[in-house]
Parts: sequence; structure tokens; C-alpha cells
Amino acid sequence: MEARSYPADEAASLEDIRFRQAFASPYFYGAFSIADGSLIGFVNSTRCGTFEEESMSLHDPTGAILAIHSVCVDEKHRRRGIARSMLKQYATKITIMQKNNNNNAITQFVLIAKKHLVPFYESCSFVCDGLSAIVHGAELWYDLHRDVTTLPRTLMDSPVDVGSTRWLKLQTLTYLDSDSKENAWDRAIRTTKKSERGADAVAILATVDKDIICVKQFRPPINSMTIELPAGLIDAGEAPGLAAARELLEETNYVGKVEHVSNEVFLSPGLSNESVVIVRMSIEGKGVGEMESSEVGRGLEVVKLPCASLLRELDRLEKEDGIRSFGMLYTLAVGMEMGKITR
Repeated sequence: MEARSYPADEAASLEDIRFRQAFASPYFYGAFSIADGSLIGFVNSTRCGTFEEESMSLHDPTGAILAIHSVCVDEKHRRRGIARSMLKQYATKITIMQKNNNNNAITQFVLIAKKHLVPFYESCSFVCDGLSAIVHGAELWYDLHRDVTTLPRTLMDSPVDVGSTRWLKLQTLTYLDSDSKENAWDRAIRTTKKSERGADAVAILATVDKDIICVKQFRPPINSMTIELPAGLIDAGEAPGLAAARELLEETNYVGKVEHVSNEVFLSPGLSNESVVIVRMSIEGKGVGEMESSEVGRGLEVVKLPCASLLRELDRLEKEDGIRSFGMLYTLAVGMEMGKITR
């Protein structure tokens, strides 16, 4: 593929390719066909301290410059945007690799290109620095560079407690932006959350007779009744599936079987690290007890809404009764409507 992409006096030899694979393997990136898994393109690079002709055939593992040597796409797959997509993904991959690499980090991508390809690389966020002093084959080349953007990150040992109640805590965080500049951000967290990883709660998606089981209840923070999915906090050491079964029984008096547990998802990441897992359940019957008194005290009522017209029902409840919708439930309803359009 290299030989078919460049003239003979410019293409890397098989020995050059093997050298890069052996000594600079983290910087060798391939694009593969979804259909059959075959290689359809690749990017390879080596690191250097200064970008010059001699350094192009060497690899310095501590070099701050990543010199891109080849951006190749198989002839049958060209003019489909693969090279641009591959190069952008490559830059993102290298940037992510630098996230925790405080020593010997890569600070810049560099490459040389012929004049007609300069606009292509500029579309991938490279900057042209003019004619190159590097001689490679018979034609003139242009130097291009792209700075490695530092990914923003929170300094997790930085939270300062500002205030706290029994259930909630306000903290100020310090985070670094893409220019490594320190900034402050306030967040609310649950006092029951013991780790940055791990969901606080479960939200339960259960259906019966083509209806979604919901709960209506009063929410003091917004001074309104809401319509929501059944949900609740996960107890210490409790598996999400068990928490979902317990909460479903407590809030609705339905007995459910766990069908699927989602990854951890975040409800309002600009405000809080609160997270939930969505547990899909099938209904096996009704319980024999009563709802807990704390649930009754909040005016909790079980409401079944038709799957086929969920969005219309949520809008009606808001318009006619002033009942506000839980964001996750409303998003589900919008998604179901979009599914009808794109089906």
C-alpha cells in the first residue's frame, strides 16, 4: 500500500516500515474494513527532538515531536473521506495517550507534503510553515505542523468542601483547561457517594400491557408534581439489579425481573457527578405488601402511560395538570417518536 501511494523515490522501504512497527509501534495506526477486517489505510510516525532529514529515519522515544511519515489509503477506498477521518482519529488517539504522560510528552505533530496536498492537511488542523529544507525525492515539499492539544482534566485531589447538609455537599474543584490553565468549578455531590466511580441510583424502565410504568410524585426543589420512571438510591454494597427490584416493589408494588443493566450515565454533569444505571425489567406480578409510608407521604402514585403515545401524554400532563416530566423519561419519549420517523 505504501508503494502504491508514493513514487518509488519517496515511498518508505519495507525495512523502514518494519523499523517503525518494531520501535515506534504506539504510533502506528491502521484503518480496517468493517465488511471483512482487511487493512484499508494506515498512518505511521516516529518521535524526534528536531524535525530534519536525518531524524526521519530514526526514533527517539523521548522526542517531543511526532513526525508523521505515511498517510496511506488503499486505492479501492480513496475519495471517501477515509484519510481525513483516519488522520483526525490518529491525532485524537495520540492526544489521549498524552493525558497522563507528564514526562516526555509529545507537544507537536509535524509532516511534509507536496503543494497540492497542503489544503488537505490544513483541513485537518495543520498549519503550513512554508517550503521545507528536507529533500525527499525530486519534488519540493512543504512543512506543516499541528500542536498537540492537552485534554482538559480535573485535579481530583483538589475538591474543597464549601458546605454540607445531611444528604448534599457543595464542593469547588480545580481543573486544567486545554491550555493547562487552572480554573475553578463548583459541583454538588451526594454525601452517600463514596467514590467518583459507581452509580448513585437506579432508574427503572418496566412495561406492562404496552404501557410504561411511571410514578407521579411531589418534588420540593421545583415545587411541583413530576412524572418519572421509578428510581431510587443504591444501598452500600448492593448490586444495581437488586436495587432496581427493591425500588420497583417499594414504589409501585410490582415484582420485576431484571432484563438489562446499562452503563453508568450522568444526569446533569455540569452541576453534579450524580449518576444512575438504567435497569430494564419485565413484570412478573404484584407484591402482597403496601408501599412504604415515606413514598405515600410524597404523594407517590403509580401511573401507566401508553408506549405508543408517550410523548403526547407527557405534553398533555404538563399542559393540563402542570405535571413536570423527568428528563430521562422525556428523552425516551422523544427517541421513540424519532424511531417512528426513521423506521
